[in-house]
Amino acid sequence: MSNLLNDPMPVLLTDRLSAPAGGGVLRAVGKGSGDAPVATSADPAPLTDRRLDSVFGPLRLRPLAPGDTATHAAFVQALGERGRRMRAFSQPATDGGVQLRLVLAQASAAGGRDWLLGELCISIDRGKVAAEFALAVRPALQGRGLGRLLLHSVLDLCLQRRVTLACGSVPAGCPAMLALAHRCGFQILRAADGSAQLALMLRPREVR
Repeated sequence: MSNLLNDPMPVLLTDRLSAPAGGGVLRAVGKGSGDAPVATSADPAPLTDRRLDSVFGPLRLRPLAPGDTATHAAFVQALGERGRRMRAFSQPATDGGVQLRLVLAQASAAGGRDWLLGELCISIDRGKVAAEFALAVRPALQGRGLGRLLLHSVLDLCLQRRVTLACGSVPAGCPAMLALAHRCGFQILRAADGSAQLALMLRPREVR
């Protein structure tokens, strides 16, 4: 994707997501089902708990918390075998930069643990040139706008951190994800095996 980095494009303006006043702050690091957040000084813009409106009512986009181990494991199980394979295919690589893992949650009516509807993982390299992302939504809830909320959140978080390029990997057999990415302005680079790479320049690369 180096050719994309040398092609200046205008900054993409996305829907800004509102963070509730007094929202908790937590930095998330880790990979794998149920990993708890770990504080890291590498993240100059700590995450806040965000309130998002959806067809399911108000939802929270927040960092994965230590108490989410069981509910996150249940979420991954609910993806099904195909969904788990797709999730594993799309997981961003890590290189010692900033690692963000967030969940899209709905508060339990009984006041118990949150119900997890989606997951968002972002890996930002050391130089903040590129952010690789992956997202997942419960199969039973797909097609209801949750993927769009998560993808807009990716772009919003990248813009906050002044990242140059947002990119991701999509396995074969995901036309809905490719259509969503196309609507959001991503370039789609298809491979012979049916998989695709997504790339979107968020700001012109600085000349040094």
